[in-house]
Amino acid sequence: MKFPHLKIGDRFQFQGRTYVKVGPLTAQDVENNQQRMIPRSVLVEPLGSAPAERDEESREPPTRETLMRALTQCEQRCLVSVETAAAGAIRNAFEECRKKLGL
Repeated sequence: MKFPHLKIGDRFQFQGRTYVKVGPLTAQDVENNQQRMIPRSVLVEPLGSAPAERDEESREPPTRETLMRALTQCEQRCLVSVETAAAGAIRNAFEECRKKLGL
């Protein structure tokens, strides 16, 4: 099964470790609570759902550390996307200039 087919909270195994899906591209290692980005194309082995979901009211809010880590990961993905798009736009602009100059 591919990673995107899992639901948030599903447990799975990847590269010999057990994880819980915590976001569209992230999972948390069950043993050390470290979060990791998981590529969408990766095949994972589902292990069943996480322990029974608690009511929304009894759910603890995420810690500051968890929020900071998620925000940092999001920032890094956005910066890579912007840099990639900017580099492509610059290459296209120079290519148009070359064509106009007959180079």
